[in-house]
Amino acid sequence: MYFISGIIFIAISFMMFFFIDLFSRIFPQEVMLLDEDVVQGYYQTGSLLFPIIAGIIGLFFIVMHYLLQGKAE
Repeated sequence: MYFISGIIFIAISFMMFFFIDLFSRIFPQEVMLLDEDVVQGYYQTGSLLFPIIAGIIGLFFIVMHYLLQGKAE
């Protein structure tokens, strides 16, 4: 059960990376600085934190699967 949950979290993480990259290319953010307007993607906004956390949770579930499987034997 942990293994399947881990795979699902890692797949969700890759999908979030894909959509963040896609949306940052299609709808870039315009940031006004003091002397100029700058167009940037979503990478500097902290939105990459969510797929990274989902990937870490997925890896944790996969490791827990193998640790608990070793203790059950």
